[in-house]
Formats: sequence, C-alpha cells, structure tokens
Amino acid sequence: MNPTTLVQFAKGAGVAGLASGVVWLIAFFRCRARRESPLLQMRTELTAIIDEQSRQFAARLVEVDLKLDGLNTQESGSIPLVRSGIGRNHRSRAIQLLRSGLAPGSVALNLSLGAREIHLIAAVSRALTTHKEMNEEHQ
Repeated sequence: MNPTTLVQFAKGAGVAGLASGVVWLIAFFRCRARRESPLLQMRTELTAIIDEQSRQFAARLVEVDLKLDGLNTQESGSIPLVRSGIGRNHRSRAIQLLRSGLAPGSVALNLSLGAREIHLIAAVSRALTTHKEMNEEHQ
C-alpha cells in the first residue's frame, strides 16, 4: 500500500476520510518502522526483562531485610540464648544418679537438663561399662 494512495483516497472522501487517512498513514509508518527495526524490538524486550528482574530483586531484598531484622532481634537479647553443653559436674552427677537406679527422665528433671542429653549420657556410660567388662573378661 502506497502512502500517496491513502492521501488521494482521503481527499476524495472529505474530512472524515482525511482523518481516517491520517490515522491509517500513522499506523502504516509505525508498522513499517517496527518491521524494519529489529533493534527497537530487542530494546523493548530487554527493557521488559530488566523491569521484571528489578521487581524480583526488590521483592527478594525485602525478604532479606525482614530476615536480617529477625536476626538482629535475636542478638539483642529478646530471645534467651541456649546454654552450650553440660559441665563436668553435671555429667558426673547424672552418671551417679543413673547408676543409683533413677530413670533418665527423673535425672533430667532433677538436674534441669534435657532428656536427650541424659539419654545420651546413659548410652555412653553403658557402652563404656560394657566395653570395660569385655576387656576384663578377655584378659
């Protein structure tokens, strides 16, 4: 379609035809420019990709900021810190109580320690006692 043909058609059709001719002429040149410019298409696609990545990055940054605030709250002391490990006195006392016949749950309550820790102490104590007895039998 030739642009001059559109103009001639619009002159013969009056004001309404002229207006529609102008609209069609603009549309024609825009389509032609898009077809002739793959760089423009690539730029549009890359801009859309960059905008999407920017939105995703901003959302991820908000998540990280919230997690960091949570960690700062923990460090400030609002959450009590867990005691690390059992001292030698507690271990010795736990072994004494276990050997005297108390159940691991009772020992845990008595010493204010975790039940898992007491069960672990009991298991290690039994293993060492069994190993010691086996060594004595073989000698």
